[in-house]
Amino acid sequence: MKKIIAGNWKMHKDRAEAAALIDGILLASADLPSGVDMVVAPAFPFLVDTVDRTKGTRLRIGAQNVHAATHGAYTGEVSVAMLASIGVQYCIVGHSERRQYWNETDAEVAKKIGALLRAGIKPIYCCGERKEERLAERHFDVVGAQMKEALGGFNEAELKRIVIAYEPVWAIGTGLNATAQQAQDMHAHIRSLLRTHGSGVADAVPILYGGSCKPDNAKELFACPDVNGGLIGGAALDAASFTSLVRIAGGVMHYTSSSFRIAPLEPWRGILVALLGEVGYESFEENADGLVAYIRSDRFDAGAVDALFPMSMPEVDVSVKHTDIAPRNWNAEWESSFSPIEIDGAVRIRAEFHESKPGFEHDLVITPRMAFGTGHHATTRMMVRAMLPLDFRGKRVCDLGCGTAVLAILAQRLGAAHVDAFDIDQGAVDNARDCVLRNGCERVHVDNGTVDSLRGLRYAAILANIERNTLLRDLPALREALEPGGILLLSGFVVADVPRMRDAMVEQGLQPAEALTEGEWALVGGRKP
Repeated sequence: MKKIIAGNWKMHKDRAEAAALIDGILLASADLPSGVDMVVAPAFPFLVDTVDRTKGTRLRIGAQNVHAATHGAYTGEVSVAMLASIGVQYCIVGHSERRQYWNETDAEVAKKIGALLRAGIKPIYCCGERKEERLAERHFDVVGAQMKEALGGFNEAELKRIVIAYEPVWAIGTGLNATAQQAQDMHAHIRSLLRTHGSGVADAVPILYGGSCKPDNAKELFACPDVNGGLIGGAALDAASFTSLVRIAGGVMHYTSSSFRIAPLEPWRGILVALLGEVGYESFEENADGLVAYIRSDRFDAGAVDALFPMSMPEVDVSVKHTDIAPRNWNAEWESSFSPIEIDGAVRIRAEFHESKPGFEHDLVITPRMAFGTGHHATTRMMVRAMLPLDFRGKRVCDLGCGTAVLAILAQRLGAAHVDAFDIDQGAVDNARDCVLRNGCERVHVDNGTVDSLRGLRYAAILANIERNTLLRDLPALREALEPGGILLLSGFVVADVPRMRDAMVEQGLQPAEALTEGEWALVGGRKP
């Protein structure tokens, strides 16, 4: 189903400001993904203006509330017929602020939903728990009771015309945020409740997240399989942030590329990759002159790049050119070029838009976003091959530099009892968490971290597919984190580096095994006595 980004302006903006905000959204709309529906809900005085201003565009207008009665002596209220007469297409009902300040009940909300459906206006029904209900672990019961009273009287056809917005009340305007996992758990619960009315209902009803959703956290939230967009508050009051959310929901991201010329290339290229990852760069392409690094434009800071690497060091010459890349749908580009990877007839790595294929013991599904670990690189394939004959059953495993967490996911599939996955890039962490969720790997735990995160922990196996200089630097800590008899698999370096990597292992008291190679890339494994 299409994702929906709905902006609730609440009691903000005067007439001129409302017009300017609409114009700002419309100005950007030509470059926004078509697979996302956009809705804005201004205050009542500006509904006519905004409906007129958006005629013939893809922007839809909603109201923030309505009265259930068709007409009558209800001072200050607005009827469904009034909204329909001016062309309003959506209406928010049951918002937590209406419940809090006007004591609105789900019985009243049910009447409003019925009136809206009869008038052909889509209700956006809000539900969610308060902080004390979350702390008491009653959140599923609370939302279930709300839905039963508000939606229980509608048939399957009517339910399919409703949009649901889950808003954890404790995360609205409080500075607190629900995690993506918390959001997904509740959205999955809501969808399971809808499924009791028929599978067609569960598959047809969009469920939006409405708890302080902003461009900074939207990528992780919108990647959750049961999150179909957002009901946006503060971030909807600015055209740039609202349209950024639309782009994120549709997989359209605005990136900046930074092209680095480096002489000599080694070891400085590897060092630069590690440093750039710390300031938000998501992916890297090596070339003969150095590398090209990519970062979301809203996270790009030229000053931060200049500050983290000493451009004037006599032992290395570094120059950089930054280029703004026109917004485009990275997911679509990935989909057009990403084909499934099949490894030794045992493991198949595919994206969610590929069909599964019988005959493979391990079918791993990754999310098409910019992160390492798709299986297309030789180092990932070698790590998979090296893992397959090992016994992971009942053991603790660490995937360091996890990217998409494909190795961590495979470790659980091979029987690991607990897997920690760390990456220095928050974008990769977000991606990895989504992949873990999609693969049902409840024993894999993903976090932002480096080798320092392993202090005090012990593992039966550590998987580190990073790059040579980082591995050499971190090898003492990796050895320390291995339990006796533990296995260390290292990759991310070329065949010429194998002697150096083996010697470093021996210096640390590890017993290196024969190297695996594919093309110019290599893997070395070792055991701690």
